[in-house]
Amino acid sequence: MTKTEKLIVSIVTITMGVLLIALQDVVVQVITSIAGIMLLVLGVLDVLSKDTLIGMIKFVFGVLVLALGWLIVSAVLYVLAVAVIVLAVWWIYELWRVCCIRPKSWLFALRYLQPVLLIAIGVLLFFHQGENTEWLFVMSGIFTVVEGALLFGAAIKTIE
Repeated sequence: MTKTEKLIVSIVTITMGVLLIALQDVVVQVITSIAGIMLLVLGVLDVLSKDTLIGMIKFVFGVLVLALGWLIVSAVLYVLAVAVIVLAVWWIYELWRVCCIRPKSWLFALRYLQPVLLIAIGVLLFFHQGENTEWLFVMSGIFTVVEGALLFGAAIKTIE
């Protein structure tokens, strides 16, 4: 990933965190609607280009996403929560493996903060979806902003 891409990813991450805090479930509705519309358009384009089977599948999924958005979002959030937790645990394992090779320092220990935050986000997403989700969005937004800030700091460090 280039330095510019790292900066863009960090800024997008911070922006998504702020949106999660400020707009909460509206963000999910907008993303779901955009995904459904994109699938519909891609399905129509595939049908027009004579790829009928794939086009119809995309079109049907687009209709399902638009019609059953929250149900699909809930299922996707469970899968996303598990994936985030697994990724973070793997990340911690890799950091621990490198730590055994390099001397320990407080800066290296600070690198554990990102995967620990990801585990916290994953646990929040997995266990608190059925309840009042307002605080879930705020906490996930805060963690996402912190994650973006850490990514931004790492991107700035690679520029120097």
